[in-house]
Amino acid sequence: VQALPGIESAALSAGGVPLLPSFATADIRVGDRLFELADAVMLKQFTPDYLQTVGGTLLSGRSIDPSDRAGAPLVIVLNDEAARRYFPRQDPIGAQVRIEGATDRGRSPGVETPRTVVGVVRGMRVLGPETELGPEGYVPLEQVEEVAIWASLVIHTAGDPHDFIPAIKTAIWSAVPDALIPELESLVADHPARERLRGQSMLALYRSGRQTDALESYRDARSTLE
Repeated sequence: VQALPGIESAALSAGGVPLLPSFATADIRVGDRLFELADAVMLKQFTPDYLQTVGGTLLSGRSIDPSDRAGAPLVIVLNDEAARRYFPRQDPIGAQVRIEGATDRGRSPGVETPRTVVGVVRGMRVLGPETELGPEGYVPLEQVEEVAIWASLVIHTAGDPHDFIPAIKTAIWSAVPDALIPELESLVADHPARERLRGQSMLALYRSGRQTDALESYRDARSTLE
């Protein structure tokens, strides 16, 4: 998708996007102090270029970049509200925090490895301009062992975004059609009466070259839904 003409930047977010946020929060430990409940951090997991794509403003340090992969030192970027709450009268860059209950890729289960704060960004009012800012933490998607079962693809285009939808869909299907099929088939098995899921499953089978399986899926759908 990133290589398509007219696409200025693109990224994946497994923790929601502005106006469609995640409510996954985690307790965070700074030194000996545990921040929880109203002071817990809202975590977002994304690939490099996410903040650039959604118009985020870096205030200090750096953002997530391609070097922040599995096996590399664990990092986190905080918004300015998190920096204010967790590090009052202190520069957070270079400090370490622990995310309670986190399992990081390449680390032993149950071991809360410290993450180094590498950047601070201006907070985004993810629920709208009238809402209060809360503490948020941004971590590299590749460094997280357990991620959400869905992700949002965010794209910044040089023109009307609607003009790019057909090319984006084609690029996605050409890259990962087979990867979608097991998940779709599992969802269909769990929710056999959902016509939209069945349609997506049939389309995935057809576009991956499994036309016979797509036809069989259609017959099964007719039998189930009649």
